[in-house]
Amino acid sequence: MAQFIYERKNKELSLKELASELEISSKMLTESIYEYQTLNLEQCGLLINIIDKQVVTYQINNFSFNKMKQVLIKRSLNFKLCQKIFTGEFTNVLDFSEEHYISIASMYRHVKDLKKIFKKYRLTLNLSQEPMIKGQEYHIRHFYFELFFGAYGLTEDYLEQSPWQVDSQEESLLDTAFPIRQKIRLLYYISFSRLSQNYYMSEMTFLKPYKAFMLEEKFMGFYANQLRKIGASEKQMTKELNFLLIYTLKIGLFDNKKLAQIDLHASENSQERNEKISWVHHWVELFSDFFAVKLSLELHLLLSANLYIYFISKEFFPYSVVDFNDVLLKYQKDNPYIWDKTLLFKNQLKQQYPQIIISDYLTHYYIREIVSLSREELEVCVFSSCSHSQNRIIEREIKKRALVQIIITRKITEKTRLIVSDLDFDVASINSTNKPERVFIQTIPSESDYQLITKKILKLSQ
Repeated sequence: MAQFIYERKNKELSLKELASELEISSKMLTESIYEYQTLNLEQCGLLINIIDKQVVTYQINNFSFNKMKQVLIKRSLNFKLCQKIFTGEFTNVLDFSEEHYISIASMYRHVKDLKKIFKKYRLTLNLSQEPMIKGQEYHIRHFYFELFFGAYGLTEDYLEQSPWQVDSQEESLLDTAFPIRQKIRLLYYISFSRLSQNYYMSEMTFLKPYKAFMLEEKFMGFYANQLRKIGASEKQMTKELNFLLIYTLKIGLFDNKKLAQIDLHASENSQERNEKISWVHHWVELFSDFFAVKLSLELHLLLSANLYIYFISKEFFPYSVVDFNDVLLKYQKDNPYIWDKTLLFKNQLKQQYPQIIISDYLTHYYIREIVSLSREELEVCVFSSCSHSQNRIIEREIKKRALVQIIITRKITEKTRLIVSDLDFDVASINSTNKPERVFIQTIPSESDYQLITKKILKLSQ
């Protein structure tokens, strides 16, 4: 409801119209709005009101869905329960129920819902015996990472009362991009908190130490030194460091520039050709054939490294709460041609290699990005009857919307594939040896003009 209202441009909506758009009754919508108001979410930047029981109005001030989600997660009873289990402060159902003013019956209804979530992470929950959460240790840490990241984002509020704080100036983290640095600090916090309660890492299939994938010595060194301080054995340290390597790859430690330098087949272990590398080889080969693209060495390595990390991560962490459905719906709406190609490619993958199907989101991403990068830049000539400054605005808007690499010029050349202009003229009279296509626009282009340009560029790039 909040998202739909936020995306509407008009500040007033009839209650009946909004209910129809959301496919719910007016009564249910009214109840939802009143419930939203009782949550006191003003801090999230979206105020919703009902006037005369007929009109819905709203005010926006730095609204953030993530902020709203974080507030709601931290207020939820299940989050508070999981947090107490994590810190070792949970005693029994009766004490927790009294602390939060709920009945035992209500408490168990919440626990029942929570058990369903744990099951997705391959974990079980039993509040009457230790350990209350059972399963592989790497699944438990994965669950808490997603829970705390969902609740705190890149902030460090979770550190307020924790003895396991990583110095913000820790040398091993200084050269890491801020979002990744904060994720690693959260991972440190979770791991050391679990270790302090003697929950060591369970056995994981050892990730072969491809040299390019190994983390910097100072980065691993910090973690290893902390493990030694708490008395971890060499065997325990090996398992912990292996987990750190796999999970930091999963959360994006290496950027594309680094990944494009990794050659899996050049590894000292390449003669073993493990299953995951075989999957990568099949995926890239089918990808290249299906889209008839010749990948550069850099793009080939980039795609291969990303796929390898995906397959490794999926083996250990098959479930994730991260949901890209909204993004996918936008892709389907904005780029139906590419979305159709995504589905066709996925069907072919399913027929030939069903074990290497990846998420629709990533499949679409690779098709959109890798295919466009593997093709030559499309030259687009833009000129209009207006001022140079307006011309620059048009150029900027076209670049912003283009789904493939383009070069914008103001001169028609032998390489020009498309002309965008508000002026009518004979293309042949300007350049008889070239036959570029053209899009006629208004002097001040409308959104439909830009959509037409985007579609034409996409068509010419195929």
